[in-house]
Amino acid sequence: MQLLQALLRYGVLFIRHDKLYKKGEKDLLSLYTNLKTIHGKQISKQQIPCNIKFTFFILLFLFLFIVVLPVFSHAGTDDSVKQLFSDKNSNESWHITADEFNYDNNLEHYIATGDVVLVKGKRRISADYAKFDNKNMTVLAKGSVVLTTNGDIITGTSMHLDLVNETGVIDNGSIFIKEKHFYIQGDKLIKEGENEYSIDNAQLTSCNGKVPDWKITGRKLNITIEGYGTIKHATLWAKKLPVVYTPYFIFPVKRKRQTGFLLPKVGSSTRKGFEYQQPFFWAINDNTDATFYEYYMSKRGFMNGVEYRYVLDENSKGTMMFNYLRDNETDTGGDSSEKWGYEGDNYLRPNSDRYWFRMKNNQKLPAGFTAKLDVDVVSDQDYLTEFKEGFTGYEKTSAYFTDVFGRSIDDYDNNERLNRLNISKSWTNYIFNGDLRWYDNIVKENPGEKNTTLQQLPKLEFDGVKQQLFNSPFYFTLDSEYSYFYRLDEETFVSEGEKDLVRGQRVDIYPRFYLPYRFDNFFTFEPSVGLRETAWYVDDYEHTLSKDDGAIHRELYDIKLDLSTLMDKVFDVNLSGIDKVKHSIKPQVVYEYMPDGNKDNFPYFDSIDDMEKKNIITYSLTNTFTFRKKLKLTKKPELPAFKKTDAYIPVEYLYQQMLWMKLEQSYDIDKERSDLPEPFSSIKCELTITPFNYLAFRGDTTWSPYDNEFRTGNAGIMVSDYRGDSITTEYRYTGDNVFDEDDELLTPTKSIYTNAQVRLNKLMLIYGVYEHSLLESKTLKSGIGFLYEAQCWSIDILYTKEENDKKIAFMINLYGLGKTGNK
Repeated sequence: MQLLQALLRYGVLFIRHDKLYKKGEKDLLSLYTNLKTIHGKQISKQQIPCNIKFTFFILLFLFLFIVVLPVFSHAGTDDSVKQLFSDKNSNESWHITADEFNYDNNLEHYIATGDVVLVKGKRRISADYAKFDNKNMTVLAKGSVVLTTNGDIITGTSMHLDLVNETGVIDNGSIFIKEKHFYIQGDKLIKEGENEYSIDNAQLTSCNGKVPDWKITGRKLNITIEGYGTIKHATLWAKKLPVVYTPYFIFPVKRKRQTGFLLPKVGSSTRKGFEYQQPFFWAINDNTDATFYEYYMSKRGFMNGVEYRYVLDENSKGTMMFNYLRDNETDTGGDSSEKWGYEGDNYLRPNSDRYWFRMKNNQKLPAGFTAKLDVDVVSDQDYLTEFKEGFTGYEKTSAYFTDVFGRSIDDYDNNERLNRLNISKSWTNYIFNGDLRWYDNIVKENPGEKNTTLQQLPKLEFDGVKQQLFNSPFYFTLDSEYSYFYRLDEETFVSEGEKDLVRGQRVDIYPRFYLPYRFDNFFTFEPSVGLRETAWYVDDYEHTLSKDDGAIHRELYDIKLDLSTLMDKVFDVNLSGIDKVKHSIKPQVVYEYMPDGNKDNFPYFDSIDDMEKKNIITYSLTNTFTFRKKLKLTKKPELPAFKKTDAYIPVEYLYQQMLWMKLEQSYDIDKERSDLPEPFSSIKCELTITPFNYLAFRGDTTWSPYDNEFRTGNAGIMVSDYRGDSITTEYRYTGDNVFDEDDELLTPTKSIYTNAQVRLNKLMLIYGVYEHSLLESKTLKSGIGFLYEAQCWSIDILYTKEENDKKIAFMINLYGLGKTGNK
C-alpha cells in the first residue's frame, strides 16, 4: 500500500510537468530510483522483493494506460490530441496547451494553469489561469489575459467568454486595432458579438504612451469593427487639456470598405465662400460600390456628385463620375467677368447649369478582343479651371484614371474633350485598333458658333511591328488606316490659303521595307523605302477637284538612309564606390527624301494629308556616361556547388546612367538649291543628368544659328537629401514665331515654377510653391504651407494666392480616426 501511494504520488508529479514526461526512459529510471525511499526508509535494489517489482511494473502500466494517456491528450503532444474543445458551429476545433491541467468530471470543467494558450484559426487566447466549461463552451480566464483575433488584440485582467457565440465580459479591458494603430480601453468591456463591443468609461486614441497627444473619452462607447463607433458625452483632449465636448460622436472603425459617411472637407475661398463637402460611401456588393457627394458653397450653391465603380476581373472594370451645379453666378460680361470669369478666356459663360460627366471602362471581349470606353463631357470652358481641386475635382479625377486605367484625360484647359470607344486585339507581330472618336468642343457649342470640329467615326487601324520578310534579309513594318471624317457643320468656302472644312472618307496604306547591314564593329547602315497609297472620297469637294464623284487618290514613296556607329571606352575610377565609368558616343546621319505630294490638290483632315516635299539630312551626336558601383550584399547568395570555393567571392553591381546628351540639326537641301533663307534648322540639345539619387536635371533647348538666340528652352532640376528637404525648379521658354512639328504656331511663354520643402526637425516642415510669368511680369501662383507630423496626428495648413482666387486650406489628421479639412 505504501508502494502504491508512493507510485501515485510520483506518478501525478510525472504527468503534471510536460517537460518531465517527454524525457522517456531516463525519467522512468529516475522515478524508479526515487521509489527507493519510502516514508524516509532507504530500500536497496536487492531489498525489493520480486513480487513488489512485478507489482510495480503492472501498476505502472495500468497507471500509464488509465491516467497518463488521457492527460497526454489534454496536454497537446500531437495534432490528434490537441483538439480539446470542438466548436459545435464549426469544423474547426479549439486547441489548448498549458503547464498543468485538472478536470472536474461532475461539472465537465477543465482547469488549466501556467502559460495557458487556446487557439482556433486566427483566434488566440493566452492567460495565466483558465477554467473551461466543455459542455457550454465557455472560458473564464484570469491574469494577463490576451485575446487576438484577425490581427487585433484585446487585453484585460479577466475575461469570461462564450467561445461559440463569441460574447463575454472583459474587466479593465483594452482593444488594439492593428491596421489603424488604434487603442480603445475602458473599465468594463462587453463583447456582444464577433466584432461588436460596448465599453463603460471609454477612452480611444491612436497615440502611444500613458499620456497620449490626443484622446477621446466618453461615458458609453459602442463599436463595430468594419463599421462605426459611437460615443456618448464625448470629449476631445489634447494631452491633459479638454478641447471639445459633444454629447454624441461617431467615427469609422474600418479595415475594409463599408457603407457609411466619410469624413468631410471644409474650407473657404474668395470665389466660393464657405465650403463644405460631405461624401457618403455605398458598398453595393463585393465588386461594385458608389460614392455620393454633397458640396455646399455659400456663394455658388449646392453641387451634387456621384461616382460608380465596378470590377469584374483584372481586365474588366469601369468608373463613372457625374457632377451638377446650379450656379448662383454667371459670366455675362462687365463686372461679372471680373468676378466670375478668368483672364485670358475670350468666351463668356452665361449658363448657370454646370456639369461634368466622365467615364472610363475596360472590358474583355471574346476571341481575345478588348474594349475601352472614354467619356469626357463638360458644360463650359471654365468648369475644370474652377473645380480643379476637391473630392471630385480635375486633379483627383485625372490621377485616379491614370492609376486605375493607365490613361488620363485631356488637360483641364483643353476645350476639345476626347470621347472614344476603342476595340483592339494584339497578335505577335500585328495589332488592330478600331476607334469611334468624338471631340466635344466646349466653346463651339455656344449659340452662334459654327461647329466644324473634326470627328472620326470610325477610325480603323491595322499595324505591323518591324519583322523579317520571310527568310530574306529584308524587314518591314505596316501602317494602315481607314477613317470616316465627320463634322456637324461644313465650311466649303474659307479664306485664301486655308483648306475647306468638309466631311469625307480616307484609306491609307503605308508599308516600309528595310535592309539593315552591319559592317563588323565599325558602323551600321540601314536603307529603307516607304510606299504610301492614299484614297479619299469627299462628300462635297467638287469645286476644288472637279470630280463628279468626289473620289481621288494619291501614290507616294519616300526614301530613308540611316548611317550610325557606336564608340565606347571604359575608364577605371575610384570614387564613392564607383569603380568603372563607360563613355559611349553615337554619331548618326539620316537622309530623308520624299517627292512633292501636291497637298493643295487634296482635302486636309490631319498630317497624313499634308505631305510636303522633303529632302533633308539630319545629323546628331549622342553622348552617354554610365557608371558601375559595387553594392554591399545584405544576404549571402546561394551559389552553385561547383562555385562554392574560397576563391569565389560573389559581387553585385549597380549600373546607372549618369548623363545623356544629344545634339541634333537638319539641313534642307531644297532650300539651299532654291536660294530660300535658313536651310539649316535650329540646333536642338537634350540633356539628362542623374549622377545621384538626390539630384536630377532634365532640359531641352533649340538655338537658331541665324538669329543667334534660343528659340525654345525647358529645364528642370530636382535636389533632395536624406532628411526630406527638396527643391524643384522648372523654367519654360518659347519665343516668337515658333512652330511645332505640325507647323502650328506656339504661344510665346517665359515662366518659372518652383516648389520646395524644408524639414525643420523630425516633426515639422515648411513648404511653398511659386509660379511667375517673366513675359507678363506677374505672379501666376504663390503659396506657403506648414506641416506638423506627430506619431498619431498631423496638421497641414496652406495659403495660396492665384490670379482670381485666394484660399486658406487646412487638414487635420487624427491617425486611425480620419482626417478633415480642405486641401
